[in-house]
Amino acid sequence: MIDWILNIQKKPENQRKKFAIFFSIFVTLIVAVLWFVALVSDTKDLNNNATPKTEIAGPLDSLRSSFSSFIDSTETLFKAL
Repeated sequence: MIDWILNIQKKPENQRKKFAIFFSIFVTLIVAVLWFVALVSDTKDLNNNATPKTEIAGPLDSLRSSFSSFIDSTETLFKAL
């Protein structure tokens, strides 16, 4: 592997740039394909069972709930004083 990298480093700059572009495109395509497969397999029902999914609160809903709880407990604390 190190010999391969050293061989690439010996090549002219324009060939190294082409290699870098093609390599980055290749890696990006691999990530995109894996992401797509994960997305499709997550939405697909593999067992053909219609099981209801529990609704998960999003990050903003969770933050809003935490902030609201903080405000309520702070009000309760100051009312006790």
